[in-house]
Amino acid sequence: MGRLRDQNSRVGSCTWCLFEAHTEANVGRGATVRFRGYTQAVSQHFVKRNAGKSLKVGARALKKTHRHFVSAGSVMQAMYRMLHLGTPHKITQKQFDEAALQTGCKGLTAFAALPYVDLSCLFTVSTGHALLFGVVSDFVDYTLRSLKDIKPADPDAKLVMSREARQRFAARGQFLVMTSDFGRRYKCIMQYRKSYRMEDWLHFVETFSSYIFKGDVLPEALRALCWSLCSTVTHYFWPRPPDETREQFLVAAKAAACKLRAYTTRLEELEVPDYMFTVNLHICICRLYDQECQLGSAAGFSDLPVERMMQQMKTQGGRMVSQAPEKHYTQWLCLMRASESLTEADPATGAKHTTNQQLERMLARRAVNTEAAWFDKPGANGYLLG
Repeated sequence: MGRLRDQNSRVGSCTWCLFEAHTEANVGRGATVRFRGYTQAVSQHFVKRNAGKSLKVGARALKKTHRHFVSAGSVMQAMYRMLHLGTPHKITQKQFDEAALQTGCKGLTAFAALPYVDLSCLFTVSTGHALLFGVVSDFVDYTLRSLKDIKPADPDAKLVMSREARQRFAARGQFLVMTSDFGRRYKCIMQYRKSYRMEDWLHFVETFSSYIFKGDVLPEALRALCWSLCSTVTHYFWPRPPDETREQFLVAAKAAACKLRAYTTRLEELEVPDYMFTVNLHICICRLYDQECQLGSAAGFSDLPVERMMQQMKTQGGRMVSQAPEKHYTQWLCLMRASESLTEADPATGAKHTTNQQLERMLARRAVNTEAAWFDKPGANGYLLG
């Protein structure tokens, strides 16, 4: 993956296109790339085939194809040999970095050797990180930014929640009580959003936001943005109906892509700060619709299952001091699965049942059958369970 993209580079931060971002100086040192180009085209300079052109995000001229990945990667692979091996001649690190900026990569991935792989759709968008940790988190942080940081001269000074609205916002959270089968309980997003995990953000978008953001809590200009973003997130995380046709799915995918594009366009029109135009937002605009057209629903490629397994691994090995925690986790997982696969013969029928099947049979016997002789008769004071 590291060879397919160039992290925090003006060209190459997005794996799937060659759009040229602009840099924004950090408070300390260095700079961060920011991606605009949703309402007005941005002039391109570094990539030769687009030099001098003004293009918007998502333009077909910027898209990377399998052929581009292979050709650009092969060039950078050859330059890598010249940099470190000096064959056929030596180049400097500066020359290598300039070439990486033009091609948007640092080498040829090993997957290119597989004849059946299309590098343009080899990797899918990590919706949990890009949408939830990226776009949704940035929107909420912007909405709940400190009142002390607001200056009357700022173009977005009106796009902030009032103190009264924040009090109602926090008070509503105190009335949210979840059942035990729901999962993670609600944590006040004003105080604890920095500790939110993927499921917390997803629960907030799907469930809590409809009550927390109800009415005029949000500034008027942000209300439509909020509900449009919530609708987009549910499309990319909810499974599709089983009887949905391909044509119906493509219509829904196009509608979600248009909503997300309208969200970013409105952000530019409202003149929000540059830090809202992140690479996460750019990736979602650039790739998600094409990915769904090529591979199907993005919900089928969610990274939530992987994150849950990671949490299980952290729970088992987080307090260990070990050089190989993955071995301890693998051993524990094998033991657990082996214990679930143990079988024991039923004395009555002789049939063998696994541990889980035995548990299911035991729980099934807890059903009350008032006709059986060993239970109390109907109308009696009690009955026996188990």
